[in-house]
Amino acid sequence: WTFSDGSRLSGTFRADELHGQGTYHFPDGSELVAAYRDGQLSGASVKRDEDGDVDAAGAYSDKVRCGRWYQVADEYGAFLVGSVSEDGEWSGDDIAYVYPDKSSALIGRFEAGQLQEAVHGTCTGDDVSSYTVTRKEQCQQQQQQQ
Repeated sequence: WTFSDGSRLSGTFRADELHGQGTYHFPDGSELVAAYRDGQLSGASVKRDEDGDVDAAGAYSDKVRCGRWYQVADEYGAFLVGSVSEDGEWSGDDIAYVYPDKSSALIGRFEAGQLQEAVHGTCTGDDVSSYTVTRKEQCQQQQQQQ
C-alpha cells in the first residue's frame, strides 16, 4: 500500500488488513516494524530513524503501547526506559530518563510524559533490550553489603 504522502505499508495482509509482521515506511525514511493483528498494532515493535538507529522499542496491545518501552527523548541521545501505563503513556513510577552518556539516569515518577520527581541512578547494558537502570541508593547499599 502506498499513501498520498509517500508513506508505504508492507507486510502480510488478510482480508485487506495487515496481519502478522508489517513495516510502515514514513516519508522521511524512518520506519516502524511491528506485529499486527486484524489491522491493529498488537505485539513487538521497533521504530528506526532514517539512519537506522532505534527511536523506540516495545510492544502494543490493540493499538496501545504496553509493558516495557525504550524511547529516544531528545536530539542529544537521552532516552526513556520503563513500563508505560495502561493507557500507553509515560506515567507511573520507576521510569528512567537516561542521559546521553548511557550510564547516568534520573529514576522516578512520570505523569503524561513529564518527570515529576526523581532520584539519581545508573544505567548498564549494551542495547535497547538489555538496559538496566538502578537507583543510586540501591547501588550504594549493594556496595556496603559486599
